[in-house]
Amino acid sequence: MWAADFGTGNVDIISPAGHVTFVPVGTAATGLSDITPGPDGAMWVSAQDGIIARVTAGGGVSELTLPAAGSNPDGIAAGPKGTIWVTETGGDAIVEITPR
Repeated sequence: MWAADFGTGNVDIISPAGHVTFVPVGTAATGLSDITPGPDGAMWVSAQDGIIARVTAGGGVSELTLPAAGSNPDGIAAGPKGTIWVTETGGDAIVEITPR
């Protein structure tokens, strides 16, 4: 199981045996909002500081900065044809991401 830990800036990976691995994605002020499995086998996380993070099962993290000033991504979901969709409340928009 995976969780976006809002108050810590960590993505938590919880094994079936209950072991928890903390993957730092940002700081406590980052405000991780939501998490979804992506079409590429990684987990995708929205953060209120305008960042979309991609976290691999091995704990690798890469980040995508949304271009809108004052961006505040919130909900995130995997969509059809290998896309990721993000509600972007800071810009009143919906963002489509196509992983490569």
